[in-house]
Amino acid sequence: MDIFDYIIIGKNIDSLAFADTILVGSDATIAIIDDEKAMNRLRCDMATFQYSRVPDESVGIGSYTFEDWRTANHQTNEKSLDRAADLQAYLSHVLDHVILPSKRVQVFDRVEHFGSGRIKSIETGNVRDLLARCSIVDATRLPNNFCKSFIPCFSIAPGVQVVRPFNLDTALNSSTIAVDTFCVLGGGRTGTEMVLTLLDRGVPSRKIRWVKSREPWMLALATKSERAQSLSDQNAIQQECLKAMAYAQNPEDLCLRLENLGVIVRTSVGQSPSCFLPHMVTHLDAERLRQVYHVIRKGHVHAITEIGMVLSRGVVPMPGKALYLDCTGDESTRSPPSPVFQKGRINLAEIRLCHPSFSAAIIAAIALQDLSIEEKNKLSVPMMGHHVANLFLTSLLNQHAWFHDDNLRTWLADCRLDSWMQTSARRLNASPRIPQDLSTIRKILPRAIINLESMIQQGSAPAQQII
Repeated sequence: MDIFDYIIIGKNIDSLAFADTILVGSDATIAIIDDEKAMNRLRCDMATFQYSRVPDESVGIGSYTFEDWRTANHQTNEKSLDRAADLQAYLSHVLDHVILPSKRVQVFDRVEHFGSGRIKSIETGNVRDLLARCSIVDATRLPNNFCKSFIPCFSIAPGVQVVRPFNLDTALNSSTIAVDTFCVLGGGRTGTEMVLTLLDRGVPSRKIRWVKSREPWMLALATKSERAQSLSDQNAIQQECLKAMAYAQNPEDLCLRLENLGVIVRTSVGQSPSCFLPHMVTHLDAERLRQVYHVIRKGHVHAITEIGMVLSRGVVPMPGKALYLDCTGDESTRSPPSPVFQKGRINLAEIRLCHPSFSAAIIAAIALQDLSIEEKNKLSVPMMGHHVANLFLTSLLNQHAWFHDDNLRTWLADCRLDSWMQTSARRLNASPRIPQDLSTIRKILPRAIINLESMIQQGSAPAQQII
């Protein structure tokens, strides 16, 4: 039996961010197990739908960020033409030159995990038992990980071309398919990124059909120059956002206030959003999405035939030869997340809104603290659903708890994956008195928390809505 402190299931950006924090903050040993021989191509490709709009400086591991890698490779564009390839190269570099040189990490590729650390080689069939002194870490349930054995929740007639996002290139390169219409199924983050991918590749918006069961708000991503604004400007935006949360009458009013501040955006014309999608797009990309006028809002897809689709609230014929891009999720993506910390187990989850790498890293920092499982879970409540008040409240409470924990505040001051939190933590650690601008934020925070809780209790929207 091989003994490690942590056994991480899944080899992807988030698992490496977790491992990096553990390696930097302790002398622990780690096993990473995965069913692919090289860096998991599927998960890294799909991670681009999670990370495609996250700023470079917030992607990857704390000790060597994606921005570091791009600078070293003389890449200056904020968004690469092939971010998936860049992420693959970055992850390979991190594994080979940062993680493995520690001599405290062993990777087990092409193995099946049967639970409790028991693995079986896909190639030889040999069974091996691994023991975790601390925890088994599940990095496979994050939103950016798609199951290979996914089964669609609708029927497909023979001859109809339906592909998952990671098979797009194969479908487009096939000499047997001539596409007149691209139909994107799903209005979530993957569907949104698929539409932008098609537009990036020169597909005219008139040739795109987009099936959405609900219309979401999304977070507005600032450009690199906008993120470089002064600290006082950043804190001023924080104050205005908290005021909106503190004085909004209901979730709809909150969204309109945040839209006026440029914090969230809508991605369709003539349709009022009914939920909030925790995903980032720039204002320019939001405008591009609004140019897709063929948006189908007739509920969920039940069947796809050679001439069109059957949906919950009607049928929709499809012009010409259609390629359907299935960006829907399986049932596992719709269930509420499990607690991050359990006995002998850690479930990686997003606990800072739209900051997946940071979330994985700070979960590792919390894991290293001498706290009970209950205390650790109070510091790491997962983001859940698409209710705007619930998501912002969870994020605020988590941040509030981190800043009031001396050890985590010290860790935040050294974490480069979230520049605002890093700067704020450093300022709080450097002075016995709270700086004036942060004091203003602290004063308005309780009212914002109370008002967000009130919105959730009002029941004006369900606590979890599925796109």
